[in-house]
Amino acid sequence: MTAITVLGDVNLGNFLLGAASSFLASVVIVGMTQLDDLRYLLTSSRRYKHLEGKWFQYHLTNEKKHQPSTFWSLHEEVIKITSFGRVRGNSIGRHRYRIRGAIRHNVMRLRLMNQDAGEISASFTYPNLLTRDVIVGVWLGHDYDEVVCAGPVVLSRTELSAAQLADLVVNERILNIGRKRALPPLRGTAHAISP
Repeated sequence: MTAITVLGDVNLGNFLLGAASSFLASVVIVGMTQLDDLRYLLTSSRRYKHLEGKWFQYHLTNEKKHQPSTFWSLHEEVIKITSFGRVRGNSIGRHRYRIRGAIRHNVMRLRLMNQDAGEISASFTYPNLLTRDVIVGVWLGHDYDEVVCAGPVVLSRTELSAAQLADLVVNERILNIGRKRALPPLRGTAHAISP
């Protein structure tokens, strides 16, 4: 009986040691592969909670049938931020969109995926998240004529006028080249790259 008890204790001890080392190895692997998520959880998980909730999103876009053809398109968005800095939400404009993205190093990068039409998703980058009521960024995607374009985007807690939007974009120094404006000069020279 004593030999069986000792053998059982050794097997249980080995099992517990193996389980503990497997658990520790799993924690180390997850920690190494998800470093950005863990860093966000430990340092920033409360810093960006003010971004949750309802926003009015305006992005400058084009559509030939409108006059003028360049205009601000309005979406209403509701976003939620997880403890690991993942952004989830919904956006409603002409269509319904699903929002997915993340916050890393004080920059929020979002992707809007159309739920109603087979449109390619658009990317939105907001580089300064410390303001609470208005955030200015840049978007890249297809305009309403299905032409690839980039332009300014504004998130606001309140509705804004076209003049207010233009002032925000000018103050943030977002460049905009239009067909009716003179093109900016080319500066710099090309240098040969040696192998």
